[in-house]
Amino acid sequence: MTALATERFRGGKNETWKHKQFTLAAGTKAYKGGRAAFDLASSGFTKVVPATSNANLMAIGIFDETVDATAAAKLVQVDLEREIVLEWWANATSTDAVAATDVGKLCYMFDDQTVTITSTGRSVSGRVWAVDPVKGVAVEKVVP
Repeated sequence: MTALATERFRGGKNETWKHKQFTLAAGTKAYKGGRAAFDLASSGFTKVVPATSNANLMAIGIFDETVDATAAAKLVQVDLEREIVLEWWANATSTDAVAATDVGKLCYMFDDQTVTITSTGRSVSGRVWAVDPVKGVAVEKVVP
């Protein structure tokens, strides 16, 4: 993407998440009312797991339903612990692009409408919560 040469339409670029559907990791079972977490060591922010004493987990909310994913990964609804406010930005191209596997990581400003995963010489834009081929990259602003 290139820097803006005209005004950027912001309609539909912002989203607020309080309840969100995630993929429950295969080999697990979520119980309604149980704590949901991301396993940062194995799946990053791409799959949720029931909370355990694992040091690599980051709590994100409470399971809204009971889902059995012991045989295969399945979708599960999670009530997030806090409201997440996101803005969709254009994704950089080539090796600088933010990938689906980068969800949960920080992304960086490439120009005034584009984010990148490459940090060298760049300032933080925010935390990646979703990557979509049409919408771009959903970024939660990180306040210093």
